[in-house]
Amino acid sequence: MNKFGNKLRELRESKNLSRPQLNKEIGISTAFIGFLEKNERNASNATCEKYSKHFDIPLDELLALRDGGKTENIQTKETESLQTNPALPAVLPTVQHKPHLQRMMDFLESVEEETCEKLVTELLQHGSEWLANRIRLFTVDALAQRILDYRSKWLAAKPSIPSEQEQTEDLAGTLSLDEPIYFEIQYTTQMMRLTLQTEHQTHSELFEQWMDHYHVSYETLDIVPTDRQEHPTMHYYWFSPIMSPYEKFELLKKLQVDLSTVNTYDSQLDWLLQHYGKKDAS
Repeated sequence: MNKFGNKLRELRESKNLSRPQLNKEIGISTAFIGFLEKNERNASNATCEKYSKHFDIPLDELLALRDGGKTENIQTKETESLQTNPALPAVLPTVQHKPHLQRMMDFLESVEEETCEKLVTELLQHGSEWLANRIRLFTVDALAQRILDYRSKWLAAKPSIPSEQEQTEDLAGTLSLDEPIYFEIQYTTQMMRLTLQTEHQTHSELFEQWMDHYHVSYETLDIVPTDRQEHPTMHYYWFSPIMSPYEKFELLKKLQVDLSTVNTYDSQLDWLLQHYGKKDAS
């Protein structure tokens, strides 16, 4: 029998609330409310507490219905447990999750079990990769080898690269120098972009030793993952040697770069930026 689910539905209907309305009032997703009322999901103690406070019903009563017994039976079992396990506290503390964690838990509980498992697996996988990528420590020699590999690919590239064969690689981490330098690199068969905080821009010379002088640079204000604060940030571009000035110009437009802020040492590209960049930016 679905006594617990029926009770939750009765409580909601006693206040003439729809599931979406109850969702707004107690912060439990509409889908999860439906699962609870149909007894397709288990309610946590925290969820029971929300119902208890909102509908002014004793928490013990809800817990008893949820666990399929009477309150006194549960209390008897707890007493027996305490007698055989004297180290346990008399009152077990309720786990209080931070709001953003609770929202995540409520969301995961609101979806089907198979979907929930897939979401958690993907979240852990991508989260681990994201963290590892951003706290990864590179020596100068190791990073130099990666950059030189990129350059070698460019030199070996064919004159025409179909868009479907475009290769992209993202690299981010901390460069081990006298002070740790956070960097981000995006490499494609057409360009390499280096991102450094403006205060570390002198270290771009290190990359120029491996890739020659950069072709384009500009400054933006971005949030840096290492401290999640907004910092002035420099972006440096190197283009594949097989690209014409016009192709470089079109690529910058495609990447939605603010052309009015771009500086370049390429005279032909500079001409295009001066004559067409400001026009397109406006």
